[in-house]
Amino acid sequence: MKYIFKGGLALIALLFSHQSIAASTPGVSVCAAPDGKIQFVFDEGRQDKLGDPGRQGGLTFVCDSVDLLVRSHGEVIQDLRPDTAGLGVNGDPNGDNWSVGELLHFTFNVPVMLIDVEVNGNHTETVSGGMFSINGQSFNAVDYDVDAGSDLTGAGLNGQYFAFRGLDSCSTLRTPRCTNFSGYIESVTVMRIPNEPPQEVPEPTTMLMFGLGILGLARFRK
Repeated sequence: MKYIFKGGLALIALLFSHQSIAASTPGVSVCAAPDGKIQFVFDEGRQDKLGDPGRQGGLTFVCDSVDLLVRSHGEVIQDLRPDTAGLGVNGDPNGDNWSVGELLHFTFNVPVMLIDVEVNGNHTETVSGGMFSINGQSFNAVDYDVDAGSDLTGAGLNGQYFAFRGLDSCSTLRTPRCTNFSGYIESVTVMRIPNEPPQEVPEPTTMLMFGLGILGLARFRK
Protein backbone atom coordinates (compact mmCIF):
# COMPACT_ATOMS: atom_id res chain seq x y z
CA MET A 1 0.00 0.00 0.00
CA LYS A 2 2.79 2.42 0.83
CA TYR A 3 4.16 1.95 -2.69
CA ILE A 4 0.84 3.05 -4.23
CA PHE A 5 0.85 6.09 -1.95
CA LYS A 6 4.43 6.97 -2.91
CA GLY A 7 3.57 6.53 -6.59
CA GLY A 8 0.79 9.09 -6.29
CA LEU A 9 3.10 11.57 -4.59
CA ALA A 10 5.69 11.07 -7.32
CA LEU A 11 3.14 11.86 -10.03
CA ILE A 12 2.09 15.06 -8.28
CA ALA A 13 5.74 16.07 -7.91
CA LEU A 14 6.17 15.47 -11.64
CA LEU A 15 3.24 17.80 -12.27
CA PHE A 16 4.82 20.66 -10.37
CA SER A 17 8.16 20.02 -12.12
CA HIS A 18 6.35 20.32 -15.47
CA GLN A 19 4.71 23.55 -14.37
CA SER A 20 8.07 25.07 -13.33
CA ILE A 21 9.47 24.35 -16.80
CA ALA A 22 6.40 25.88 -18.40
CA ALA A 23 6.91 28.98 -16.22
CA SER A 24 10.42 29.58 -17.57
CA THR A 25 11.11 32.81 -19.45
CA PRO A 26 11.40 32.70 -23.26
CA GLY A 27 14.86 33.76 -24.39
CA VAL A 28 15.92 35.18 -27.75
CA SER A 29 18.05 33.17 -30.14
CA VAL A 30 18.89 33.04 -33.81
CA CYS A 31 18.07 29.59 -35.14
CA ALA A 32 20.13 28.00 -37.89
CA ALA A 33 19.71 24.44 -39.16
CA PRO A 34 22.16 23.71 -42.00
CA ASP A 35 22.87 20.11 -43.03
CA GLY A 36 21.04 18.61 -40.07
CA LYS A 37 22.92 20.73 -37.54
CA ILE A 38 20.84 22.85 -35.15
CA GLN A 39 22.53 26.00 -33.88
CA PHE A 40 21.23 28.24 -31.09
CA VAL A 41 22.89 31.69 -31.18
CA PHE A 42 22.43 33.61 -27.91
CA ASP A 43 24.03 37.02 -28.54
CA GLU A 44 21.48 38.52 -30.95
CA GLY A 45 18.76 40.75 -29.51
CA ARG A 46 17.90 44.11 -28.03
CA GLN A 47 17.10 43.55 -24.36
CA ASP A 48 18.61 41.32 -21.65
CA LYS A 49 16.57 38.31 -20.52
CA LEU A 50 16.53 36.94 -16.98
CA GLY A 51 15.40 33.53 -15.76
CA ASP A 52 13.49 33.34 -12.47
CA PRO A 53 15.49 31.46 -9.80
CA GLY A 54 12.60 31.74 -7.34
CA ARG A 55 10.50 29.31 -9.41
CA GLN A 56 13.49 27.17 -10.34
CA GLY A 57 12.86 28.57 -13.79
CA GLY A 58 15.32 29.51 -16.48
CA LEU A 59 15.37 30.56 -20.11
CA THR A 60 13.81 28.58 -22.95
CA PHE A 61 14.76 28.49 -26.63
CA VAL A 62 13.35 26.70 -29.69
CA CYS A 63 15.08 25.83 -32.96
CA ASP A 64 13.80 23.43 -35.63
CA SER A 65 11.41 21.70 -33.17
CA VAL A 66 14.20 21.21 -30.62
CA ASP A 67 13.41 22.81 -27.25
CA LEU A 68 16.19 23.94 -24.93
CA LEU A 69 15.84 24.88 -21.26
CA VAL A 70 18.82 26.63 -19.61
CA ARG A 71 18.92 26.77 -15.81
CA SER A 72 21.50 27.62 -13.18
CA HIS A 73 22.15 27.46 -9.44
CA GLY A 74 21.56 31.23 -9.59
CA GLU A 75 19.82 33.50 -12.06
CA VAL A 76 20.43 32.71 -15.73
CA ILE A 77 20.93 35.83 -17.82
CA GLN A 78 21.00 36.33 -21.56
CA ASP A 79 23.18 39.43 -21.84
CA LEU A 80 22.49 41.22 -25.12
CA ARG A 81 23.90 44.70 -24.53
CA PRO A 82 26.59 45.71 -25.24
CA ASP A 83 27.35 43.44 -28.20
CA THR A 84 29.30 40.17 -28.05
CA ALA A 85 27.69 38.54 -25.04
CA GLY A 86 25.33 35.57 -24.55
CA LEU A 87 24.42 33.29 -21.64
CA GLY A 88 25.86 33.86 -18.17
CA VAL A 89 24.98 33.74 -14.48
CA ASN A 90 23.77 36.96 -12.89
CA GLY A 91 25.35 37.82 -9.53
CA ASP A 92 28.57 38.38 -7.60
CA PRO A 93 31.53 38.19 -7.77
CA ASN A 94 31.76 38.25 -11.59
CA GLY A 95 28.74 40.33 -12.54
CA ASP A 96 26.68 38.49 -15.13
CA ASN A 97 29.56 36.56 -16.70
CA TRP A 98 29.83 32.78 -16.65
CA SER A 99 32.95 32.12 -14.59
CA VAL A 100 34.70 29.92 -12.01
CA GLY A 101 32.39 27.56 -10.11
CA GLU A 102 29.25 28.68 -11.92
CA LEU A 103 26.94 26.12 -13.50
CA LEU A 104 24.68 26.35 -16.51
CA HIS A 105 22.39 23.36 -17.04
CA PHE A 106 21.21 22.70 -20.62
CA THR A 107 18.22 20.35 -21.03
CA PHE A 108 16.84 19.37 -24.45
CA ASN A 109 13.46 17.80 -25.17
CA VAL A 110 15.04 15.16 -27.42
CA PRO A 111 18.35 13.25 -27.29
CA VAL A 112 21.06 15.18 -29.14
CA MET A 113 24.77 15.12 -29.86
CA LEU A 114 26.54 18.27 -28.71
CA ILE A 115 28.94 19.05 -31.56
CA ASP A 116 30.01 22.64 -30.94
CA VAL A 117 30.03 25.45 -28.41
CA GLU A 118 31.30 28.99 -28.89
CA VAL A 119 32.32 31.18 -25.96
CA ASN A 120 33.55 34.76 -25.81
CA GLY A 121 35.26 37.02 -23.31
CA ASN A 122 33.67 39.89 -21.45
CA HIS A 123 32.08 41.52 -24.54
CA THR A 124 35.07 40.59 -26.71
CA GLU A 125 35.24 37.90 -29.39
CA THR A 126 38.48 36.43 -28.07
CA VAL A 127 39.10 34.60 -24.79
CA SER A 128 42.32 35.25 -22.86
CA GLY A 129 42.50 31.91 -21.05
CA GLY A 130 40.90 29.52 -18.60
CA MET A 131 38.96 26.29 -18.78
CA PHE A 132 35.42 24.97 -18.53
CA SER A 133 33.87 21.52 -18.35
CA ILE A 134 30.86 19.86 -19.96
CA ASN A 135 29.52 16.81 -18.12
CA GLY A 136 32.88 16.47 -16.38
CA GLN A 137 35.08 16.73 -19.50
CA SER A 138 37.51 19.68 -19.41
CA PHE A 139 38.14 22.05 -22.33
CA ASN A 140 40.44 25.02 -22.89
CA ALA A 141 38.25 28.08 -23.38
CA VAL A 142 40.63 29.66 -25.92
CA ASP A 143 40.00 26.71 -28.25
CA TYR A 144 36.30 27.51 -28.38
CA ASP A 145 36.11 31.24 -28.85
CA VAL A 146 34.56 32.54 -32.07
CA ASP A 147 37.89 32.76 -33.90
CA ALA A 148 39.33 29.40 -32.81
CA GLY A 149 37.25 27.09 -34.98
CA SER A 150 37.41 24.02 -32.71
CA ASP A 151 34.40 21.80 -32.23
CA LEU A 152 33.25 19.00 -29.93
CA THR A 153 32.97 16.26 -32.56
CA GLY A 154 34.34 13.07 -31.07
CA ALA A 155 33.89 14.14 -27.46
CA GLY A 156 30.98 11.72 -27.05
CA LEU A 157 28.66 14.34 -25.55
CA ASN A 158 25.30 12.70 -26.22
CA GLY A 159 22.01 12.91 -24.33
CA GLN A 160 19.41 15.40 -23.22
CA TYR A 161 21.25 17.00 -20.29
CA PHE A 162 24.57 18.87 -20.29
CA ALA A 163 26.20 20.57 -17.30
CA PHE A 164 28.53 23.48 -18.16
CA ARG A 165 30.87 24.54 -15.33
CA GLY A 166 33.54 27.24 -15.18
CA LEU A 167 36.79 25.76 -13.80
CA ASP A 168 39.42 27.27 -11.53
CA SER A 169 42.51 26.28 -13.51
CA CYS A 170 44.77 28.88 -11.85
CA SER A 171 44.61 27.25 -8.41
CA THR A 172 46.27 24.12 -9.82
CA LEU A 173 48.62 25.67 -12.38
CA ARG A 174 49.97 28.32 -9.96
CA THR A 175 51.50 30.42 -12.73
CA PRO A 176 51.84 34.19 -12.19
CA ARG A 177 50.02 35.14 -15.42
CA CYS A 178 47.28 32.56 -15.21
CA THR A 179 43.79 33.74 -16.25
CA ASN A 180 40.58 31.94 -15.42
CA PHE A 181 37.77 32.01 -17.95
CA SER A 182 35.13 34.70 -17.53
CA GLY A 183 32.71 35.37 -20.37
CA TYR A 184 29.56 34.08 -22.04
CA ILE A 185 28.27 31.12 -24.02
CA GLU A 186 27.59 32.64 -27.42
CA SER A 187 26.16 29.59 -29.19
CA VAL A 188 25.69 25.83 -29.07
CA THR A 189 25.25 23.45 -32.00
CA VAL A 190 23.64 20.02 -31.75
CA MET A 191 22.40 17.21 -33.96
CA ARG A 192 19.43 14.98 -33.23
CA ILE A 193 20.35 11.41 -32.40
CA PRO A 194 18.63 9.25 -35.07
CA ASN A 195 15.66 7.02 -34.30
CA GLU A 196 14.79 8.85 -31.09
CA PRO A 197 11.25 10.32 -31.26
CA PRO A 198 10.45 13.43 -29.18
CA GLN A 199 9.40 12.74 -25.61
CA GLU A 200 5.75 13.50 -25.03
CA VAL A 201 4.95 15.10 -21.68
CA PRO A 202 1.46 14.31 -20.27
CA GLU A 203 -0.92 17.22 -19.75
CA PRO A 204 -0.64 18.65 -16.19
CA THR A 205 -4.35 18.12 -15.45
CA THR A 206 -4.13 14.47 -16.48
CA MET A 207 -1.11 13.86 -14.22
CA LEU A 208 -2.78 15.61 -11.29
CA MET A 209 -6.03 13.62 -11.59
CA PHE A 210 -4.15 10.34 -11.99
CA GLY A 211 -1.97 11.08 -8.97
CA LEU A 212 -4.93 12.03 -6.80
CA GLY A 213 -6.73 8.89 -7.96
CA ILE A 214 -3.85 6.71 -6.79
CA LEU A 215 -3.76 8.50 -3.43
CA GLY A 216 -7.52 8.01 -3.08
CA LEU A 217 -7.23 4.30 -3.89
CA ALA A 218 -4.49 3.89 -1.29
CA ARG A 219 -6.65 5.64 1.33
CA PHE A 220 -9.73 3.59 0.45
CA ARG A 221 -7.89 0.26 0.71
CA LYS A 222 -6.66 1.19 4.20
